[in-house]
Amino acid sequence: MRRFISAISVALIGVLLVVGVALAAWEFRFPTSVVDTSGTSRTYYPVLVGYGGQSLVDAGKIAANGLDTNMQITTSNIEFMMGTTQVLTVIPVLPSGGQATVDLYTGFTPNQTDFPVIVGEDGYDTIPDAVALEPANNFDLEYDGYVDTTLAVKTRYLIYKAGAIASYISATNDITSEILNAEAQRQNVAGADTGSADVWGANWFAQTFTPAVSHHISSVELRGREFGACPDYAVLSIRATSGGVPTGEDLALGTVLASTWGGAGWEAAIELDTPLHVTAGTVYAIVFRVPGAVGAANELRWTEDNGNPYAGGTSVTSNDSGATWTAVAGTDYDFRENGSTANKTVTATPFASGTYVVNTVADTVDLEIYIDAGLEDTVALAGATVLNNGNDWFLDTGIALPYFVSYEHTVAAVLIAHYEPITMIVGTSYNGTADVGGTWSTIIDAELTQANDYWNRALLTITDTTDDLAPKGEIAIITDFVAATDELQFASLTATINPGDTYTVDFGTLPDREGAVQDARMTWGVNADANVIQGEMVSFESTVAIGTAAGGFEMPTSPLPATWFAMGENVTNLPVYDSFNSVATQIGMPVQAIYFWVIIGLAFGVALFLMVFTRSALFGVTGMLIVLFVGSSQTIIPMWIPFVILIVDFAIMYLYRQVSY
Repeated sequence: MRRFISAISVALIGVLLVVGVALAAWEFRFPTSVVDTSGTSRTYYPVLVGYGGQSLVDAGKIAANGLDTNMQITTSNIEFMMGTTQVLTVIPVLPSGGQATVDLYTGFTPNQTDFPVIVGEDGYDTIPDAVALEPANNFDLEYDGYVDTTLAVKTRYLIYKAGAIASYISATNDITSEILNAEAQRQNVAGADTGSADVWGANWFAQTFTPAVSHHISSVELRGREFGACPDYAVLSIRATSGGVPTGEDLALGTVLASTWGGAGWEAAIELDTPLHVTAGTVYAIVFRVPGAVGAANELRWTEDNGNPYAGGTSVTSNDSGATWTAVAGTDYDFRENGSTANKTVTATPFASGTYVVNTVADTVDLEIYIDAGLEDTVALAGATVLNNGNDWFLDTGIALPYFVSYEHTVAAVLIAHYEPITMIVGTSYNGTADVGGTWSTIIDAELTQANDYWNRALLTITDTTDDLAPKGEIAIITDFVAATDELQFASLTATINPGDTYTVDFGTLPDREGAVQDARMTWGVNADANVIQGEMVSFESTVAIGTAAGGFEMPTSPLPATWFAMGENVTNLPVYDSFNSVATQIGMPVQAIYFWVIIGLAFGVALFLMVFTRSALFGVTGMLIVLFVGSSQTIIPMWIPFVILIVDFAIMYLYRQVSY
C-alpha cells in the first residue's frame, strides 16, 4: 500500500507539472487595429491602444514587470510601452484613411530590458520642481528619443520650464535650446471702457494679437467683471488665425472659475496649462468663452474700446461656439499677454525627423547643443544663468513627440534625475459616479477622498451618461482637484455632468531612477482623428512563424491516415468537451491544445506510477504508449509521436542487451 501511495503521488505531481507548465507557458497575441480618420498620412504616430497591462498580469498572461511582451506590425518590431492602466505604441506609418494592425505578444522571448516613454498626442510629463534640479549655469540635460522636427502649429517641446529654459523645434529641421529671461508682460492693451462683450453659452469672443518679439507665452490677463452669478468655468485659449479670425484647434488653454471675477478691473492672470512659442509678426487669437453659462443675466463681461487702441489686432465675435467668426474693425478687447523671451540661444540644424540624443549643456562659460555627441552650436553665457523660479519642468509638451528612450538631468556633473523605465509604468485610475452639483466643467463625487490636487493633470473620460447623450465619450485634462468640495475641475465639455454619469480619471507615474523625489506625472494624450478597434485574443506557437505570407508553403496531401497528423476531427466527441472548451475560450488556447497537454500529462503520470509501483521501466513505457495511442485514435495526439517513442524504446532495449558488464 505504501508503494501504491508513493506511486500515485509521484504520478500526480508529474501530471500537474507537465500540464501546468504547458498552460502557463502558452503565448498569446492581442491584435488592435488603428484606423485613420484625419484624411492625412501620419508617421510615428503615438497611440493609446485602449487597455492596460494589469489585466494581463492578473490573468497570468504576462509577468508583473511586463517585460515578457513584444509589439509588432506583421513581423516588424515597433516601439511600445506597458503601463498598468494604459498600453501605448508608436505606429511608423498610418496611411491617410487607412489602418495599421498592431499585435501585442505575451510570453515573448527574449524579454525587453526597458520601455520607451510614450504619452500619446497632446500628452506630456510633468516633473515637480525641486532645489536639486535647478541647473544654474552648469548642467547637461540629455534627451534621447525620436525627435519630430517638422514645424507644427503647436510647439514641440523636448524640455520646458517657464521663465527658465526651453528645448524645442523652432523651425522645420531646427532643434533649439534657450536660456530664458524671466516671465514678463509682453503686450498690454488697455483702452477706454466704451462697452463690453457679454460672454456666455455659445457667445464666444476673441481678440487677435501680433507679438512684437518671439517668446514663450505662459499666461493672459483680461479686464472685465462678473454680471449676475455666473456659474461654471471660463475657458481661455490661444489659436492660430486665418483671414483675421481664429481657426483650428486650441494651441494652449487655461481655465478660471467665473465666480472669482469681481467688479470692473483687471482679473487674475489665467495660466496656460501647456506652453506655446509665438513668433514675432504672426497673428494669433485669444479666444474666451463660458460654455456653461446659460443666460445673459449670468455672464462675464470683457471690456472693450471702440476707439481702435491696438494696431496689432481686432476684436472678433461668434454666436455659434466658434463655428463661425466675424471680425469687428476698430474695436479691441483689453488684454495683457505674459511670457518669456530668449536670453541665450543655440540651434542645431538641419536635422530631419529621426532618433537623436540631444544634449543641452552649459559649463559656466558657454551654452552648447550637441546632437549624437557632435557639437552643433555654442554661445558664450556672458553671465547668463537658468533662473530658479519654482516652476515645474515639462517633457514632451505642447504637441507630444512620439517617444523618448531616456532623459538624464545632470547638474554640476552630478546626475540628479534619470527617466528610463525598466518595468511596467504604474498607472493610477479611479472609476467614479457623479453626484449632484456637476456642471459643464466640474464633477462632484463624495467618494473622492484623496488629498488636494491629487488628480491634477489626470486624464478624464466620461464613460457613460444617464441619457446616453453628450458628454458621453468626451475627454478633458483635470486642471484642479479641490479636496474640500470633492470637486474635479476641467476645461468645459459640451454638456452638463448629471448625477449618475460615470467617468474615469487616470494618470501614470514615471519613476526617477535616481530617487523617488523627482518622479514625474504622466498626463495621457488622446487618439486624435483615429479609431482604435481591439480584436480577439488569439494564441500563437512561435514568433518566428508570424506573418508568413499567404500563398507560402502548404502541407502536401498525405496518403497516411488522419490520426498520423491529429487534426482534432474528433475533439467535440471527447469527455468533458464543454468544460474544456469554456476554459479554452477564456484563455485563448485551442481546445485541442488543452486535450493534447492533458493526455501528455496523463501518459507521463501513468509511466511514473507504473515505474514506481512495479519498479519496471518496461511497464512504465508500455503504459505511456497505451495512453498515447488512445489519444492518437481520438485525433488529439499525432500518431507519429508514440511510434517514434516505440522505436526509440526498442533501440534502447536492444543496446541494453548488447552491453556486457
